[in-house]
Amino acid sequence: EWSRALGFTKAWETVAPMARANLIVVSYCERDRACSKNVKAIKLLLVSPCRGAYGGIEAFVFAVADALRKEPDFEVRICFKKTKFFARQPSLKAMLGNQPVEFCGRADKDLVEAIRWADVVHLQNASPDVIALSKCLGKRLVLTIHNHMSRKLSAHRILWLMGARFADARWYNSQFVWVTWEKRGK
Repeated sequence: EWSRALGFTKAWETVAPMARANLIVVSYCERDRACSKNVKAIKLLLVSPCRGAYGGIEAFVFAVADALRKEPDFEVRICFKKTKFFARQPSLKAMLGNQPVEFCGRADKDLVEAIRWADVVHLQNASPDVIALSKCLGKRLVLTIHNHMSRKLSAHRILWLMGARFADARWYNSQFVWVTWEKRGK
C-alpha cells in the first residue's frame, strides 16, 4: 500500500495518543535511490490559529520549528492563521523577533500559496479550511490537537471531527484531549 511504502500509517488505523517532543513528521526515500544525504529537504509548513498574543500553541510551534530547522532534512515555514478577533499584541511581537512568520486569513490566497509550497502541512487543531486546502492540493497533513472536543453536537464539532479523519497522522497534547477526540481512547 502506498501509505506504508512512504512511511505512513493511516490515521484511522493507528492513532498516536500523545504529541511527542521529538516528532519525526515524515521520513521517506525516493523510489529509485537509497536513503542518503542526497534526499531532497522536506518542505514543512507549520500552520496554527493565532489570536494575536503569544501563548501555548505559539510556543509549541516555535519549539517545533526551532528543532526542525536544525535538521538538514527540513525546510520550515510558519504560518499563523488569524482568528476571528485577531489583534496583534506586544507579547507576540516581542516573541517573533526576527523569525520569518507569515500571517494569513481563513482560506485566503496567502494560505493557499503557503500550502502549495509545502510537501507536508503540520496543522495545530483541525481547521476545516486548512484541511480541505491541503487535501485538494495533494499535500500530506499531520495534526497536533491541543483542545478538547466538546460533547455538545454542533456543526463545528462535526466538521472538526470529520476533518481530523483526513489527516495522515494525528497527535494530541494530553491524554485528556485524546480521549475527547478518539472513541477508541476511552
